Formats: sequence, C-alpha cells, structure tokens
Amino acid sequence: MIRTFLLLAFTTSLFALESVDCNKIFEMRKSELIRELDKISKEQRELEAMRSGESKALDAKKEELVKIQQDIDGKLAKIEESKEAIDKLYKKNQKVLADIKKTKGSKLVDLYSKMKAGPAAAVLDTMDVELSSSILFKLNPKKASAIMAKMQPAKASAVTMRLEEGPPFKITKK
Repeated sequence: MIRTFLLLAFTTSLFALESVDCNKIFEMRKSELIRELDKISKEQRELEAMRSGESKALDAKKEELVKIQQDIDGKLAKIEESKEAIDKLYKKNQKVLADIKKTKGSKLVDLYSKMKAGPAAAVLDTMDVELSSSILFKLNPKKASAIMAKMQPAKASAVTMRLEEGPPFKITKK
C-alpha cells in the first residue's frame, strides 16, 4: 500500500510538474505569439498604407492619362477639321485649275483652227509630240488632217501614233 501510495504521489507530482511546465511554456509562447501578432499587424498596416499609396498614385496617373487622351482627341478633331477644310480648298482649286486649262485649251484650239494649215504645221513641227498631239486631238478632224498633211513626215508619224493612244497627253514644260 505504501508502494501504491508512493507511486500515486509520484505520478501526481509528475503531473503537477508537467502542468507547471506546460503553463510556463504556454506563458513563454504566449508572449512570443503576441509579439508575432503585433509584427503581423504592423506589417499588415504597412501593406495597406503601401496599397493606399499605390492606389492614389495609380488614380493620379489615370487622371493624367485621361487629360492627355482628351488633349489628343481635341487635337485630332482640330486636325480632322483642318483636313476637311484643306480638302474643300483642294477640290475648289482643282476645279478652278481645270476651268483654266479648259479655257486655255479652247483658246489654243480656236487659234489653230483659224490658222492656215501651212503655218500651223510649221509651228507644230517645232513643238514636242505630246503638245502637238494634244492640240491636234482637240481640233476637228478636217482641220487636223490638213495641218498634219503639211507637217514633216517623221513628226506627223510620231503625232499619229500618239493620237492613236489617245489622251491624257503628258505635256512637259520647258
């Protein structure tokens, strides 16, 4: 019985020692865990502050990009308006130029129509093939054939081949 009692007392003291040790370990670990929680909490606040800062920076960049995009869109609109105005002016100038060329061409045709065949042929012989062809193309066939009959044979041949191709004639300016 004493043996049992001693055994019982020994095991109880062992359990008491173990529970004391567990409590000490728990208390030691508790302060470590609290420090770790504080550290994690601090890091979490820093992370959130960093995210907030990044978010603000991104928002500022977005606003800046929106302003830049609006500026670009405005400039593109102005460029498009300018392009349309230039296109209108270009078309107007092309029409005026065509009218001038038509008037100029009709005056040349009138001039050569009123000339006698011999002098007209002499003048056309001195011109390049393209210009001669252009003038003769615009004359009525009877007048053109009379002038070509009086032209140098080589020049008349070249003009005939060019007339066969038809307009547009590539007139070179000297």
